[in-house]
Amino acid sequence: MNNRFFAQAEVFVSVVRCGSITAAAQELALSKSGVSHKLTEMERDLDVILLKRTTRSLKLTTAGKSIYALCARAVDAVHEASHDLNLPGDRIDIPAGTVNISGSNIYLTRFVLPALESFLDSHPAIRVNLIGNDTPADLQENDIDLRIRVGPFQSPGFRVFPLAPLKRLLCISSYFEAESESLSHPQEISGLPLVLREQEKDVWSFEKGRETAEITLPRPRLKVNSYELCLEAVRKGYGAAILTEQVVREDLETGRIVSILPEWTIRDIPVSLIARYSRLKKPHVQLLAGYLAEQLK
Repeated sequence: MNNRFFAQAEVFVSVVRCGSITAAAQELALSKSGVSHKLTEMERDLDVILLKRTTRSLKLTTAGKSIYALCARAVDAVHEASHDLNLPGDRIDIPAGTVNISGSNIYLTRFVLPALESFLDSHPAIRVNLIGNDTPADLQENDIDLRIRVGPFQSPGFRVFPLAPLKRLLCISSYFEAESESLSHPQEISGLPLVLREQEKDVWSFEKGRETAEITLPRPRLKVNSYELCLEAVRKGYGAAILTEQVVREDLETGRIVSILPEWTIRDIPVSLIARYSRLKKPHVQLLAGYLAEQLK
């Protein structure tokens, strides 16, 4: 792939993924006219129409769909190889700038914040904006450089750094310890009051050796839209909920919260740090991404 065609392909892929020429220009740090020129140039070189353009939308043509699939794979492969070969430690310039990181409030508070102190002390020219929200932020609209994703993630065009998975437990306030100790199977939890986060599915899955149990939850006593509310509701005795072991460890140690059915396990939830390759071209973003990936792996 020669340099001219790669530049065209990179622009084409970015326009499709971003959904507009304006967003792609921002993503690639190019002018809108520069992006439009690359698209026109590519269509002329290939003698095909790639996109049907209106004032409100862009839509791939039949030829555009086939060419996009080929270009996306090639562009992603080049970006990944380029990132792997361009380690932060190899840079001479002092990285400087602001990094915007999004993620759930609880993860940013309990995991990212403690890890940042040493990094910021060592790199005073770098600033960090933390954007906490239990609803994932749009990486384009909110100008996000790095995003913490709790849960599975698969999407082309992103560099994914696997972080340590979160171990989950079924927990309840110690007020219910007597009732919870008598439980022997997940099916029996339907007799307890339950707390559910809006982001959760209403089906809980448990494993015990080779045995599995899948419970469709009855209507919960309380439904909340954030992890913090869920944790506090369990502490106050509103009901049982699935919580992260790393977050409730202190409550478990003090006996404020107890684990229900400890012989049954709930599958760990994966966590990733994700970023568009274009953002990782910025030295300060790349440096912080590598640091967090190492600290939280």
